Amino acid sequence: MSRTVVIAGGGAAGAAAALAAAAAGARVRLVRRALGATALSSGAVDLAGQDCELAGDPWAGRPSSVTLLEAQQRRERRHPLALAGVDHSLASDILRRLCATVPLLAFRSLDLSPLVLPTDLGTFKSTTLAAHPAVRGDLSGLAGGRIGVVGFRGYPGHDAAMLAAGYARIASRGAVDLETAPVAVDLFRMRDERLAHPNEVAQMLDQEAAQGRLADQLARIVKAEGLTHLLLPPVLGLEEPTTVVDRLTQETGAAVCETLATPPISVPGLRLQRALDAAMQGAEVGLQQTAAAGPVVEGDRLCGLELKDGDTLTGDAFVLATGKFIGGGLVHREGALTEPLLRLPVWIDEDGPNPRHLGRHLARQVQGPHPLFCAGVRVDGSLRPVNRRGGPVWDNLYAAGSVIGGYDYLTGRSGLGTALITGWIAGTHAAQGGADNCSPVGRVGGADK
Repeated sequence: MSRTVVIAGGGAAGAAAALAAAAAGARVRLVRRALGATALSSGAVDLAGQDCELAGDPWAGRPSSVTLLEAQQRRERRHPLALAGVDHSLASDILRRLCATVPLLAFRSLDLSPLVLPTDLGTFKSTTLAAHPAVRGDLSGLAGGRIGVVGFRGYPGHDAAMLAAGYARIASRGAVDLETAPVAVDLFRMRDERLAHPNEVAQMLDQEAAQGRLADQLARIVKAEGLTHLLLPPVLGLEEPTTVVDRLTQETGAAVCETLATPPISVPGLRLQRALDAAMQGAEVGLQQTAAAGPVVEGDRLCGLELKDGDTLTGDAFVLATGKFIGGGLVHREGALTEPLLRLPVWIDEDGPNPRHLGRHLARQVQGPHPLFCAGVRVDGSLRPVNRRGGPVWDNLYAAGSVIGGYDYLTGRSGLGTALITGWIAGTHAAQGGADNCSPVGRVGGADK
């Protein structure tokens, strides 16, 4: 008889846990109160990166994602991937399976160096994986080309001239030959004299007629200006962005891609969440849109979650994937940092559990180290949350994503990648009854209990 796995949280970590548990044969129930940080993200999947990708020539001796992942684990001994014994082979296999399950994401071997993709701030971002509409913007593929940076007249969220100048300036610092030119097209529309929201523009570009109008304008500009590539705002449809990009590429004769988006308003982030939701629906994951209120415990075993709507979800195993601050997985309550759903102890480095005086865990400079972002529950090598003595709180409870402490998910360049991988491992453990019986795509062991 299959096990029932209950997951709290439906962002990248919770969705990956649900997909893994379903793939392992479990009956899966997932509860979330709202969309979390994944829907606000750039849509790119970071796993391990460098502090400055464009210092010097970025293409001479750039390290692979494997090298960066190994360095990260040596540097951050409490990183959940290090604790769970995730080597590059296992990480690659999990990401490959997720990309196959979520076709929006384009798989890229970890043996290669990370992608360096343009953002809608006129900068470049290093990332391990990205959605298909963005991957053609990798700086290595743009080098030597004549790049049209497209803006929509009247659309304030994308200043093409500013972005074009920013890309060229940053590329030149890395000795990359990049010729950019701003391109303006008449696509923007106004409703009741208010500026269109990015989601409105994306919904408009889901329509074939709007795609055709845009393609016609861009084709004329490409021919007149001799452009080889086009960088467009990150609004190329909500439903089938890859189809939109392919059509524009075919009809303009230039390589078309989207820039990455900057949170908090992010069409690519919303797309990624929708793609994960679609994958869960295909895997027959039961989704309930309500808040979890607390645990149901019998003896020394977690047996259910009470919901705010009065229902109770019972299960054989549970995954906590409620996020950190944005998702509400950690809150500052009654003067202390707490995990509100299951009342698990929270640490910031060695200060804890449930630390107070959070200000001293923030640096005075924006770019300084901020230990507060490393806050979270501690886990063992099986990703089970531990109590103050270091033992599992419940043998059938696992954690995934940024609710786990020990790593800086914001500046450590490992955010969504860590969420997806820990989610997959936690979901597989939950479905198969623990690490000893677990084979996510290869056996997972504990590196540092």
